[in-house]
Amino acid sequence: DDDKIYKFKEGNFKRLCLQDIEDMLLLLVQGKLSNLTVEERFAFHVSLRMFTRSIVIQRRVEDLQLRVESYHKRLNLTKPDTYRPNLKRREAYTAYLNPRGFIYQNKDKKNRLMRIDELHKFSDGTLNDVRNALDDRLKGIRMQYLPSTIWRKGDKDRATTMIQAIEKMLKTRRI
Repeated sequence: DDDKIYKFKEGNFKRLCLQDIEDMLLLLVQGKLSNLTVEERFAFHVSLRMFTRSIVIQRRVEDLQLRVESYHKRLNLTKPDTYRPNLKRREAYTAYLNPRGFIYQNKDKKNRLMRIDELHKFSDGTLNDVRNALDDRLKGIRMQYLPSTIWRKGDKDRATTMIQAIEKMLKTRRI
């Protein structure tokens, strides 16, 4: 509107705000850049389109990253809470009451807690290992890695509940 001639180069596009880019496109479409040759207008148009396309792609990528971030927060992809100070003294594959879960041995032979409300945070391999160990104990199969203490009815009920929860989790992951 001020009829002044402005000089800028393609490298200056990044410093311009989107409204300036829109104004330049509007001037180009309306044919008000009469001081430029046809080749210059064409080159200007191509560079503006390339710049706006890069902005659109950048915004879409940012939107996608935000969506993925919010999806991760919604899924609660945090590490499972497996540590308790008194686990070293406890026997592996026994029930833990508060929070509800079972003590299992990880690959390093350290006792860890698998909470029933955090099963979604464990890998399929860990879930299968714990499920198989609990199932073996429940059936009375004696294995070297399993403790030899006798389970009470409450322990058996908790183990059955845990096995069912693990199987349900594994089944939903396969679907």
